[in-house]
Amino acid sequence: MILEVLDRILAIPKYILEHTCLKRQCIELLKPGRVPRHIGFIMDGNRRFAKERGLPTRDGHRAGTRALIHALESCFEIGIKEVSIYAFSIENFNRPKEEVDDILNLLKDNIKKISEKSIIQKHKVRFRIVGNKDLIEPSILADLERIEDTSKTDQTTKFLNVCFAYTARDEIARSIQQIATKRGSQCMSKTEITERVVVENLDVGGLGMPLDVLVRTSGHTRLSDFLLWQCSSNCKIVFLDTLWPSFRFWELYTVLMRWSFEQTIVHSRHAIWGVPASQKVVSIRLLPACPPFASVSKQVKPTPG
Repeated sequence: MILEVLDRILAIPKYILEHTCLKRQCIELLKPGRVPRHIGFIMDGNRRFAKERGLPTRDGHRAGTRALIHALESCFEIGIKEVSIYAFSIENFNRPKEEVDDILNLLKDNIKKISEKSIIQKHKVRFRIVGNKDLIEPSILADLERIEDTSKTDQTTKFLNVCFAYTARDEIARSIQQIATKRGSQCMSKTEITERVVVENLDVGGLGMPLDVLVRTSGHTRLSDFLLWQCSSNCKIVFLDTLWPSFRFWELYTVLMRWSFEQTIVHSRHAIWGVPASQKVVSIRLLPACPPFASVSKQVKPTPG
């Protein structure tokens, strides 16, 4: 019954919800419930969007930029604390040079637009570059780091992780390299290398909050080497048919409504039945002491009473 009501609510034509007043009401409806702290976006579909409309590829990327600005505004207004976006994969360097140059130039403009739109100041957002900085062109890296430094304030309450020159495999490899460096300098013993240590050395791990929701647009059901470690535990992965430039508040609202409803059900079950054993974290230090040693190969004479 509840699911039927939810489906009817989500069946409202999306163009109606784009109206400012209704959008505000929908945001206020979401806030009292459970809202994800950290959401990630694989922004796919810019090129296909342009191709379907007979436009140059760069126009598709520009349309994607507008969709990104609207998505960020909505996320921070709803109360999401951290957003991670897949801006540029290391694999994208293999694309034609002209397209790569267009994307890189567009990235510089996008970052300026985000700062000029006052998203960072309005919502007290800290801007962070995530990825292999050795692969980023120095002039672009300088602009990104300048905005990154400017956004570092004591009033920061939210975070925007721009994953640029990034893949999850490269992130994990660099995490292991950092641990190996510490190990080589005798700063860390072998027994101290744990899963938690690996997470603390990740780009998106030690820095931020656990990933709650990962959204990929364009209909492809793959993660494209994005946040593989982070989405492996208690993360809802959503694949949408919508191309990224067509991603609007309605798509985001639908994802968050379903996530909030599912989380409410899960927490209600936990309150009644307890947390499943598979989700409990057990520390070796908290286990009971081992039983006294007993030999099964050697007979021990009883001591006289």
